[in-house]
Amino acid sequence: MSNLEITLGKWTRAQLAIALIAASACSQPAAGTCSPSDCAGCCKDDVCQTGSENSACGLGGELCADCSASGQGCSSGACIAGGCANGTSRCGSSCFDLKTDPAHCGACGISCQVGEVCAGGSCQAVGDCRKPATPCTGLTYCDLSSGQCLHGCIADTQCSAIEHCDLTAHACKCGNATAAYHECSGQCVSDSSPSTCGTSCTACPSAPHASPACDGTTCGLSCDTGYHLCSRECVSDSSLSTCGTQCSPCPTDPNGAATCDGHSCGVTCNSGYHWCSFSGCVSNYSVDSCSSSCTPCPFDPYNWCTTGATCDGTSCSLTAVADGSACGSIERACLAGTCTPYPYTCSKPQFGARYLEKWNSATRTWLTLQYSVQCSCSSDTQLTATGSNGSTQSVSCKACRYSAKYDEYYCF
Repeated sequence: MSNLEITLGKWTRAQLAIALIAASACSQPAAGTCSPSDCAGCCKDDVCQTGSENSACGLGGELCADCSASGQGCSSGACIAGGCANGTSRCGSSCFDLKTDPAHCGACGISCQVGEVCAGGSCQAVGDCRKPATPCTGLTYCDLSSGQCLHGCIADTQCSAIEHCDLTAHACKCGNATAAYHECSGQCVSDSSPSTCGTSCTACPSAPHASPACDGTTCGLSCDTGYHLCSRECVSDSSLSTCGTQCSPCPTDPNGAATCDGHSCGVTCNSGYHWCSFSGCVSNYSVDSCSSSCTPCPFDPYNWCTTGATCDGTSCSLTAVADGSACGSIERACLAGTCTPYPYTCSKPQFGARYLEKWNSATRTWLTLQYSVQCSCSSDTQLTATGSNGSTQSVSCKACRYSAKYDEYYCF
């Protein structure tokens, strides 16, 4: 076994990952060419990242993960709870870069003196920082009155991508103009994460048929497919109580049952009823909605031979007056609901006798065919008159009818 193999065998996975990332930083590929074959870190927006940042964590050219969105930290290219970004170490409740942070230089709790900077994990004295040749480095800034390097920041560039420099406290604080973050357990966590919503450090509550959600300020719920939000709970799109996207029950009908297809409410009418807009479930037997119609049955008020409409559940019809009823002229009477001419009549008795008469349309007068007769409808299509001497005379027609109202016979 070679000395190199023995040396590598003593490295931890984390040390090896850091070494690989550091080596790859010298030859990162150009933007737009990120792939597993040429990126030791992770790919974000098709650009190779170191893979050690909480906001861009990963190894081997995989897509970067945002550990801070779930309240985790990046360690050895993986998001872990309470972890620190690669290149940083936990000291107490916070993470620090032991190579550049003068408050924890080289190891936790080792603080550089005023006027010193932390470089490569060791405290080094710097001369007058007001001179270009001796600038402050790492997480220090130049005190212009004394010329000494003091602990803290003076620019956002000294902080991580999700922090800003508080110029009053000269400290890196979570969040900046492009990243909404706050501190939880020494880590910068996303304001929009359901695990650390708004300024909270506790996870948003869940609910049945939902996942926790966060709008950057307050917690909410993201309902599963087929459910929507009503009064802080996710309810079914197919329920009669919360149909579609509404939060109120579907309307009912006294002659039907409410339905919901997952989008909108409806009604299934009972047997013998059908749906009409603005009226609901209406009867198939009503003259106002006969059969499957939503309009009233037609009725002719000028037809003297009908008195009104009826419906048998299938179609409309008119109620006919009694056959033989007068309908507007001397030679007409009602037959099966229609005003029909009748050329023959056997008049009601006058002085004990009837007259069999025929209508003359040319002279518009009645012609007596036989006097002092007894009449009868000898068949449905024949009117027979019998004289006092026993002689008979019959006339044929389409229909023979007797009118009890007028005590007359008509031959239509």
